[in-house]
Amino acid sequence: MVGSAVIPADSVRLAGPVVFFTGAGISVGAGLPTYRGTGGLYQDAGVEPPNAEDVTPERLPSLWARFQPRLRSRDELVPSAAHLAIADLERHSPKPVTIITQNVDGLHSDAGSTRVIELHGTLRTMRCLIHQHSLPITDAHW
Repeated sequence: MVGSAVIPADSVRLAGPVVFFTGAGISVGAGLPTYRGTGGLYQDAGVEPPNAEDVTPERLPSLWARFQPRLRSRDELVPSAAHLAIADLERHSPKPVTIITQNVDGLHSDAGSTRVIELHGTLRTMRCLIHQHSLPITDAHW
């Protein structure tokens, strides 16, 4: 169920592949505030959104420091009803179901979705800018 609407898998049989494009609103139901909405990171904390020039090796420690509280709170979240409904549709659909999300919270994967494209990356892993290897955020040394 998405909101009050039920999306039967039989309906998908008549269509082609299904694509969901999601943003911060879907994670509000999981208890995660948006970045710019009421109570959001950029509204209440007096924090400015990072600019492209902020993402340099020298500035990364301060940028990651901004997100540490959000990373910690992310571990306490569970997928919303909408995340679960999309994952359920994927499991029961005869056609491919893909999620393209602007979110970095990983909740679509937590819900069981397997075809997730994270446009802005994820807060689950870090990548070394020098050697290009990745590691889970839980293994990072702050």
